[in-house]
Amino acid sequence: MTARISARRAARSTPRRLRGRTTRVVGHRRGRTGAGAGAMGVAFAAGPPGERCEGGTRGLRGPGRGRSRGRGRGTVSGRPGGPGPVPAPAVSPTRLGAVLRRALWWLVLTLTGGVRRHGQLPPRGCVVVANHSSHADTAALLAALDARHRPAIGAAADYWFASPWRRRICRVLAAGFPVRRTGGGMDDLLSMADGLRAGRAVVLFPEGTRGADGAVGAFHRGALVLAERAGVPVVPVGIGGTDRLLPKHGRLRSSLVRVRIGEPLPPSATPEDARAAVAALHARTVSEPLPDSP
Repeated sequence: MTARISARRAARSTPRRLRGRTTRVVGHRRGRTGAGAGAMGVAFAAGPPGERCEGGTRGLRGPGRGRSRGRGRGTVSGRPGGPGPVPAPAVSPTRLGAVLRRALWWLVLTLTGGVRRHGQLPPRGCVVVANHSSHADTAALLAALDARHRPAIGAAADYWFASPWRRRICRVLAAGFPVRRTGGGMDDLLSMADGLRAGRAVVLFPEGTRGADGAVGAFHRGALVLAERAGVPVVPVGIGGTDRLLPKHGRLRSSLVRVRIGEPLPPSATPEDARAAVAALHARTVSEPLPDSP
């Protein structure tokens, strides 16, 4: 009798709005913002099976943050006044995935006119910087660079990661990782520093956009800051033929693609040094006579 009276008194002292809801509320939070959501978010952001997520759970919802309004984008809203949406964590390609990607793009470029490579990457990790005039530049580099470096391509987060299907294509076919262009992009680049120290190659187009006239534009400093922070060399690369293969706002047509890998620059190289090296390689590449030329 005494125990029953004590239980009734404890029930009266509990606020009415909490009675009978404790289990349901806890279950609701665990399903939305707790550890369960974090694990599912990591699994989704990590891409296909066999690839792991790099950079922890950055960009995922944590406890108490509520639900993201960037539905279907794999992003969350930043704090008011912040740099903008945080892209999903970068993906670290597996060696097998890199081998398959290289074989795929080598075959595709062979069928569309062929691909040639001159030079090779250094044995350890490096930041690859190249001229950019076509979407086919990514395919050319993935076909030309060796798979043991597991190259990862920096891609514009506001375009390639703006929808689930485009994000999947970028990750699976190009080993792409998101780089924001509206604030926060430097943090996205620096998240790849550990991978560089482990021997990977990070491929970036420092011009930031595709050129239309064939000239190499000014370089942004992000790629050089990343190389200096990771303590790895900068490797300039000149690409030729992709502007004929897939022109900007144009259609696909047959063309030989040529990729020339230059000598590594020290981690302390400036954007001007890197641009000059890439411009020289690009000029040398495009001046080579094509097989059907006299």
